[in-house]
Amino acid sequence: MIDPALRAYARLVLVTAGLGAGVAIVVLLLWALAEVWLLMFAGLIVAIFIRGLVTPLVRHTGLPDLAAYTLVVLLMLVLSAATLVIFVPLLVDGIASLTEALPTTLARVGAQLEHYAWGRDLLTQLGDVDWGNLTAGTLSRLAGFFSTAFGALSAFVLVTITGLYLAADPAAYRDGTIALLPPRARARAAAILEAQRHAIEWWLIGRFASMAVVGLLTWLALLALGVPLAATLALLAGLLSFIPNIGPILSAIPAVLIGAAVAPTTGLYVVLLYIAVQVVETYLITPLIQRRTINLPPATVLIMQIAFTALYGFLGLLLATPLTVLLMVFIKTIYMEEILGERTTLP
Repeated sequence: MIDPALRAYARLVLVTAGLGAGVAIVVLLLWALAEVWLLMFAGLIVAIFIRGLVTPLVRHTGLPDLAAYTLVVLLMLVLSAATLVIFVPLLVDGIASLTEALPTTLARVGAQLEHYAWGRDLLTQLGDVDWGNLTAGTLSRLAGFFSTAFGALSAFVLVTITGLYLAADPAAYRDGTIALLPPRARARAAAILEAQRHAIEWWLIGRFASMAVVGLLTWLALLALGVPLAATLALLAGLLSFIPNIGPILSAIPAVLIGAAVAPTTGLYVVLLYIAVQVVETYLITPLIQRRTINLPPATVLIMQIAFTALYGFLGLLLATPLTVLLMVFIKTIYMEEILGERTTLP
């Protein structure tokens, strides 16, 4: 007859081994399907944004939830369509004008550089460049970049549809997730999920406020400089400021080229303008907004951005900051409150 103590020990070993194998399988699945989870997380952010509009609409108007949700989605579609109809033709016309004017502008820049010793050294290092015919290769490379960007359309559609489904009935998905946990942990899990939703919502408020300020400052400055398509370029600057680090650079490229088409000095002023707006946004606007929304340690955000960019490329860079928000909430609610027993504050 088997000793009961030995049987209990064997059972403990089997249970531990099973749990270890289960954890290993989950970790491998998370790692192998990391991009899928990131896209789902992006859809969750879209859903939180939509619900952030639906909830106050229900509260202040008394509309049924489904009616408010439908109204918000329709308004978003109308605004998106109006933006495309108004600004895309202006941007296309600007690109066409730029294509015609850029060879002359580049030749003028090259001629002006010849007047300075450092300019002649720069031209010598660049080699024999035909400034008048430089645009063909440059514009073809830019076209290749934008064609790659259009390749992300399927991911965008997937994220949007996921967000719409999650926003239509968030309670069903929340309750289904909580139901997988032991009964004694469900109330605490619901509170943690609510804290995470609240933190992401405040982060979105901060980002959109910052984007609006960047767009407004850029528009006013471009108008003062006399740069064509100021409104379109400002809209682009505001939208792309959502992308950390590289967004401002991408938005500056067309503005600098259009400014240089007006005059080489105007192109230089546009460069200085975008640098100034970026400095103001980073060191003044964002800290002021975060005081009212959610405060993120800059070094932690930067480390997360570098790590997720190295692991998952552009998608990782785009979602690194909201993932940092979730990590901060997780540390405060699970580690500091549950393990250390400290009280914390969340936005």
